[in-house]
Amino acid sequence: MDFSSTPFLEHNGIEPCEDPPHGIFALNPDPLHFNHLESIHQSSVFSLAECSSGAFLMENLESFTKDDFVYTLREAKVRYRAATNEKVYTIGKRVDIDWGKFHSSLQRNGRGLIRFPIHVMNMSGKCVSVCEFEWFLFRKPQRKVEPIV
Repeated sequence: MDFSSTPFLEHNGIEPCEDPPHGIFALNPDPLHFNHLESIHQSSVFSLAECSSGAFLMENLESFTKDDFVYTLREAKVRYRAATNEKVYTIGKRVDIDWGKFHSSLQRNGRGLIRFPIHVMNMSGKCVSVCEFEWFLFRKPQRKVEPIV
């Protein structure tokens, strides 16, 4: 799924990584992203991570389309580790995720809960932030169409 044309991403300067196996999205710092310490404002780091979590989820759930399911971010836990003024990029971690079990739950119950981390790294290889996201997915209710009499 292509997220690169999303207005929010364009507005915030978030773009797909040039080297996808090594990242999801990247943020080239602009003076608008800097705080009073001349480092990237943590709200920009969080926006990058949150957008990346949605893309990571969709990439790993190709068989479940947005047309059939509603994806809702339920919780975010953020740990900021370092300030940076360099370009940053995100990496999704498939740690302790049983994707098969999650897929089965979605198919069987029509809903599922999944949690995974997104790491924000700078170009020097330093971890700037680790964000853990919990997403809730549920099947869209089928609308009953009553015949017009």
